This record gives sequence, C-alpha cells and structure tokens, in this order.
Amino acid sequence: MNNDTTVSYPTGDTNVIEPEDKWPVHILLLFSLAITLFYVNFSAPGIGWRDGPEFSVSSVFLDVSHPSGFPAYNLIAKIMTWIPLGAIGFRVTAFTALMGGLSIFVFAVLLKNLHRLSDGENEPAHWFLFAPLLLYALDKAIFASSTEPEVYSLNTFFILVLLLFALKWFTGNGIAWLYSGAFVYGLSAGNHAAVGLYLPVLLLLTVWGEPRNETPDKTGLAIRGKRIATLALFFLIGFSVYFLLLVRSQTDRLPIDFGRTDTWERFWRHLTDAKDSETHFQGIRKLEDLGHILPLQIKNLFSPLFWFSVPFFAWGLKWLWKNYQIL
Repeated sequence: MNNDTTVSYPTGDTNVIEPEDKWPVHILLLFSLAITLFYVNFSAPGIGWRDGPEFSVSSVFLDVSHPSGFPAYNLIAKIMTWIPLGAIGFRVTAFTALMGGLSIFVFAVLLKNLHRLSDGENEPAHWFLFAPLLLYALDKAIFASSTEPEVYSLNTFFILVLLLFALKWFTGNGIAWLYSGAFVYGLSAGNHAAVGLYLPVLLLLTVWGEPRNETPDKTGLAIRGKRIATLALFFLIGFSVYFLLLVRSQTDRLPIDFGRTDTWERFWRHLTDAKDSETHFQGIRKLEDLGHILPLQIKNLFSPLFWFSVPFFAWGLKWLWKNYQIL
C-alpha cells in the first residue's frame, strides 16, 4: 500500500483531500521527551560549574544575576524548582534539559511547515525530519547547553519559536502569529541579550515582509505603521520582565544581587552591562586577540558531526534559496 495514502471527505460540491500525517504531533512529542530524558541522564546531579551555582540559586530566590540579569530564565526555571526531583541544582539542570527537548519538538514542527510550503499539503518523508533532528540533538554545543544550568537551551527554544511564528504568519495564518512573535522576542531578550543580533532581519521582515496571499490593497503605509506600532507594544510587554530586577533589588537581603539594581541608574547600567563592556569586547577590538579567538571558534565548530551535516546544510540552503528567497 502506498505510504502517501490520503483521506477524502465531502464539503459541499467538492472533495477535500487530506494527506496521511506521517509525523503526528504526539509522535514528535514522544521523540522530544526521549531526547529530554537523554539530556537529563547526562546532566550534573548538583549545581554544576561556571554559571551553574549562580543560576541554581537565582532561580530559587529570583535573584539579580550577573548582567544583563536574565530575569526570564530565572522566572521560568523557578517553576522547575518547585518539583521535588533531587537537589535544587539538578532541578534547574533538568529545566535546561526540558528546554533542549522542547527545542527538538519546535524544530520538527518548523521543518514540517517549511516542507509543506514547497510541497503543497504533502507531509514530509520520515527521513526528512529524522536525520536533521538527530544531528541537531547530538550536536556538542546543543548537548552541552542542555545538560548544565545555563540560559542557552532556553535561548535556542525562543529562537525556534520565533522562526515558527514568522513562518506561520508568512503562510497566511493571521497577524496574531506575528504579534505573538513580538511578545516572544521581548521575553527572549529577558533571557539573553544575544537575540538583539536578530533585530535587523526581524525589522526587515516586519517592515517589508507580507504574507504570500496578501493583496496589494491591504499593504498601505497606514497599515504597516499600525502593524509596527502594535508589534512594538507586544515586544515591550515581553521585555517588561526586566522590571523583576528593580522589584527584587528592593529586598534588603538577596543571596545574589549583582549591581544592586534598586535605582533607575543602576538598573540601566546592569541592563546594558555598562560596567563590564570594556572587558567583554576588548578581545574583538584588538586584532591580535581576535586572531587568537577565531581559530579556537573554528576548531569548536568542527565537531564529529560537522562534516556529516555539511551535505544536509548545502542541500537545505540551495532548496531555500530556490523556493523562498524572501526567507
């Protein structure tokens, strides 16, 4: 029997053909759960190292972490600290593992939607999702960020959700997806400031981008201006998570309180990392230091899976450019 079996049912005078879903949502959820358990199995049983002790404590007490504060991570990770599952440090690490697993799920849904964009309503073949999902899950950077108390797996989750929401809007599913993406982007900025690097592309999308089925008479200047203003509002709602730093610093005793953000001036300095900006960026300013850093980063890139994934990357890039230059 053909694997592309379809189901038809009448709607008025026509029949609607729906393809068999080869990767239903519950299967993808089970797969992401298996990856989560895989990450948890290799997670540190305690507070870990580097930023691990800090984030383990700040997630429990909603402290003011080092710049830029990471309030979104602390707020969401705190939910996991309420679950009686081993030591506190392990609970926070389990949260990062859960975010790593959920990233797999969002990535799979994103791939399904992207494939449907080019192949009508046909579901992707099994290998189309299985191969990149495994490559992604086993990548050493993804694995490391999902097995220690760090902000990076949550950051990856937010970025994938942003891409999925943008694709949903682009394919004509409604402006609500774009507004939801603006809120997620504001919330993600409360997790890690590196999402600011995506701002130029997001601005390009929101100012000049349009759903592919949008008619020209709906894309006037007034409509675009209203849309941008609404997007800014939703972004600020998500970004308001930073006010947690101001509120918590009013407490007399916090286990961790970097910068003492109890005034607007201190709050702004902490948010922008003004105190340590010279130290953080001096390696880029000095060419001799940059010459030392770049080879290390290139070496980190060449993981065992890197060369295996190059053909997939090249094929995917060619396919995207051929079909959807706008993306």
